[in-house]
Amino acid sequence: MIIRTVKTDTINAIKPWGEEHILSSRIKDFMVKVLTLKKWECGSLHLHKFKKELIYVVSGKLALISTGKNNKHILTEGMFIELKNNELHQLCAQEDTVLFECSTPDFNNRDVLRIADYNSRGHGRIEEEHKK
Repeated sequence: MIIRTVKTDTINAIKPWGEEHILSSRIKDFMVKVLTLKKWECGSLHLHKFKKELIYVVSGKLALISTGKNNKHILTEGMFIELKNNELHQLCAQEDTVLFECSTPDFNNRDVLRIADYNSRGHGRIEEEHKK
């Protein structure tokens, strides 16, 4: 058992849209992250070849664009959405937003397929964004 506190000085990655804190990656079957998104910032339009996610909004307001008939969802505090693998999606903060991302683990850092990215990032893990 591990008990710990998320501290603002323990950022695992600085992203163009905000920050990523990995809470748990040692358990084989899932991982948990805390993501902070800055107001009006968007992540890439992307999909995961293998990974499945549950996005839970802790605070703020988030627009989630996905594939399918109802392709735009507004999520506010206490709301969540489940995303299957190969489901195209994009997160856009309508205000400063904090969320939990619970997912199956990242797979070989080649799981992300970016379709569009405001910062011209390529596919997979961007090593420069992660602290050594």
